[in-house]
Amino acid sequence: MEGVAEEGRALGVQVETFQLDVTQEAGVEHTIEEAVKTFGHIDILVNAAGMNIRKPALEMSLAEFRQVIEVDLIGVFLCAKAAGRVMVAQGSGSIINISSIMGHVAAPTGVSAYVAAKGWGQPAHSRACVGVGFCQRAG
Repeated sequence: MEGVAEEGRALGVQVETFQLDVTQEAGVEHTIEEAVKTFGHIDILVNAAGMNIRKPALEMSLAEFRQVIEVDLIGVFLCAKAAGRVMVAQGSGSIINISSIMGHVAAPTGVSAYVAAKGWGQPAHSRACVGVGFCQRAG
């Protein structure tokens, strides 16, 4: 992350990096507060944190399923909630939730928790949703 930040700084852009655990509400709120202190406002939030544990559903423990849901679903909610408060107060802002094609299609074995978490952010629940898909090469 710091390498990309340095590239931005070299172009004259004010860049700060923040590291946090998106599953911890207090940490998310603190990070949003720090961003506001640094920049004065929040124009955009991109919810891109995600993880997967590739196991068939029948082999996945409840703790593993919850871990994926916590990052891929609850983390998105916590970040959107914290940034959304700031955006409502300032009268503007945009939130982009990175979703996945896996929320729309029958998934291959081993991604049940990921599919459950990523399917929530589809357009029925969002004004805009960026779906990241996959392509299969011939041969």
